[in-house]
Amino acid sequence: MSEAPQIAELERRLSSALERIGSALDGLARPEAETAAASVAQTAAEPNIQSEGGAQTVEAAAEIAQLRDALDEERLANAQLEERLKRLKLRSDAAQDLVQKELETAKGSLQKLDGELQRLRRANSELRAAAVELRAAASEGGADPHLVNKAMAAELEAVRAAQAADAAEAEAILTALRPLVASKPETETEEA
Repeated sequence: MSEAPQIAELERRLSSALERIGSALDGLARPEAETAAASVAQTAAEPNIQSEGGAQTVEAAAEIAQLRDALDEERLANAQLEERLKRLKLRSDAAQDLVQKELETAKGSLQKLDGELQRLRRANSELRAAAVELRAAASEGGADPHLVNKAMAAELEAVRAAQAADAAEAEAILTALRPLVASKPETETEEA
């Protein structure tokens, strides 16, 4: 509708409402039966006005219901997002704890490897010293049995230290690879 007919309709409704108010005031002086009859007559004369107001009320009620539904949906979505955030935080905390444990394990393996490498270096140094003494004794014309035993013991210790260093190195490598191998199936299931 254009504005002119709307204004005319509003003026008509306003004058009708003023007439009802006036008649209601007049009706205070009249008996109640006459007032009821007058209001029924006026209501019957303006069914169009009430139907428009009723339609607007129905539209407003429908809009309110839609807004409430939308609000409920948003609240539900918000609750779901908060729950998802909690789950992700728990996952993140668990992953962080796992990484911390793996880091501690790796540090332990590296410390063990470092200890074994130090042992290997000492054993090799002793072996070289024993070999120098053995060569010096051999160049003088005879090998002292004590020097031979000492050289053999140093060589045996060097072999043991080398084996221990190799085992520690292998353990350090396995420690570094375990998280990678263990996380591979989880990654594949998350992608699926």
